[in-house]
Amino acid sequence: MPLNYFYTMPKKTNTSHSRVKSHGIKPQETKEDEGIYTPAMARFILSFIIPILGLIFSIYALCKIKENKNLKGREYAFAGLVISVLIMLIIASRFL
Repeated sequence: MPLNYFYTMPKKTNTSHSRVKSHGIKPQETKEDEGIYTPAMARFILSFIIPILGLIFSIYALCKIKENKNLKGREYAFAGLVISVLIMLIIASRFL
């Protein structure tokens, strides 16, 4: 699985010029924002639908973001974790 599967790619600007293409020189790339860790946002949404999976996958996303400091989306993963726990507590309180 390619590395770029796990996070959104930065927006590319149109820097191609006819002179650059004709000589085969590539424009200098600048390091841009790496983007939000996409699974973190998906787990945030999943926490509303299936809380137990949202909890498990949000913990996984937090671990991945902690390993790779370039990934963004810690807020989404943490929010998914909190929402999953709250929804599970609400569901559990109905049965008690």
